[in-house]
Amino acid sequence: MPYTPFPIVEVAISELRLDRQNYRIDGDLPTESAAITYLFAEHDVAALARQILIERYVDNELILAVEEDGAYVVLEGNRRVTALKALRDPSIAPGESREYLERLLLRNEIEAEDLPERVRVMVAPDRPSTAMLLARLHIGRSKSGWGRDEQARFVIAQLEAGNTIDDIRRELPGIKNPSTFVRQFHVRRILKDAAFSDPKLAEYAASARLKMTAFEYAYGSPEIQRVLGLAFDKSGAAVSTPTSPAEVAALERLVEKYFRNELSSRKFPKRTAVDFDEQMEALLYDLTGDRPPRSAASPASPGSTDDDPSRGQESDESIGNPTGSARDDRFGGLAPDSPPASGREDGARQGRGPNGTDTLKTLHVSLSYEHAPIGIRKRLNELRGLELADRPIAAAVLMRSVIEASVKWHFATRPLGKTASGELGPVMRVVRETYYQSEQRLRNVIDLLMDGSGKNVRAGSLYWFNMAAHDAHHVVDHQAVRDAWQSVEHFVGFMLTPAPSPDPS
Repeated sequence: MPYTPFPIVEVAISELRLDRQNYRIDGDLPTESAAITYLFAEHDVAALARQILIERYVDNELILAVEEDGAYVVLEGNRRVTALKALRDPSIAPGESREYLERLLLRNEIEAEDLPERVRVMVAPDRPSTAMLLARLHIGRSKSGWGRDEQARFVIAQLEAGNTIDDIRRELPGIKNPSTFVRQFHVRRILKDAAFSDPKLAEYAASARLKMTAFEYAYGSPEIQRVLGLAFDKSGAAVSTPTSPAEVAALERLVEKYFRNELSSRKFPKRTAVDFDEQMEALLYDLTGDRPPRSAASPASPGSTDDDPSRGQESDESIGNPTGSARDDRFGGLAPDSPPASGREDGARQGRGPNGTDTLKTLHVSLSYEHAPIGIRKRLNELRGLELADRPIAAAVLMRSVIEASVKWHFATRPLGKTASGELGPVMRVVRETYYQSEQRLRNVIDLLMDGSGKNVRAGSLYWFNMAAHDAHHVVDHQAVRDAWQSVEHFVGFMLTPAPSPDPS
């Protein structure tokens, strides 16, 4: 059959009609309004609308339509068209979705100005002529999806082009956790460079046959990292790699366990298991031949965030540079010749110390607040007592309350001539007016807490707190709560600093 392209025309979004006989819809719906309600309810059009608004509309896959009764009826792209119509007129969306879109557009006024009025549409001569294309799109696969290694190489290419992790988050929000891919890229490179004694294992480790979605359970484990001499910075870059013969041998044994299917994402020890300590101790013994003491075998508490290795390391924007070395923001803020993250000048590795803040079940609160009013003390006590895996929303809402109350108390106890009142946005405007110029150390967190745009949803931003408290579609992640607190804790500590005593003179 000769290639005959369908014509492409530009059509106003308002002139496109939904296909009420669409295969996504179970039965013929009587009106377009009913079709819109159905698609919002069953196919998450609200989430797609947000993606189009924040990431911009892209027509790499054109809308497919057919002319019927003098109108363009959409055969492929009904969700997209519904989202575009609702973004231009939220009143057509049902109930909560309408309110959600109205808030979304209000918070993203600049992005809303760029929404298209007209879109390119590929016009088919009739419905039967579209059957093969629709089948390829929805039953077969029209393109080969990227595997994890390809995705990791893409992220690294963006970094090598001069972008930072923050740039990737801001400009490519579809990549939910770029630092996870950075970490994976470094691990795959370590595997390719490792001097394994068994050529078959070396070939397996360097190939896509070793699935990184399963292997990351191992390299994300602090116990395994300790045995391998492996460490990552907050952006995912490797700052310590297996170098000694014992470390390389342990890595080879670990790869062999995956090769023999003795380990997988399901078979790797889970911290929630009753016998996790015994499982991990046995695994470490297999890797090293040295049965460690119980405290070394399971240093992290149950519920460690490394049970979910895809979480990665998200909060690099809030991490300082404790080594004092030159920074290279393209690769996580550490120069290639930086010392290990431990800060030891001789570069020697140390044994793993106490649990890091990310392995605790609750939030690590290090600021001093015994002098604060009882209401703030109780809020902080409750906040630090919540188990984040079970109560992330409560923790986010309570954290916002702590911030608001701390700011209000700060201004109420100082002769600054200003009063902080209202919710988070208004009180932060008072903070900005008072301290933005004089307290440079607070500028980043002030900017964060005043960021209500939603263009780059950062944990701890005004937009993030608003979504956690009010957005019916938003899900709060426990690691985002940790990241938010890591960003704002020093600000809360500043707000809770006791007012200086008045000069008796």
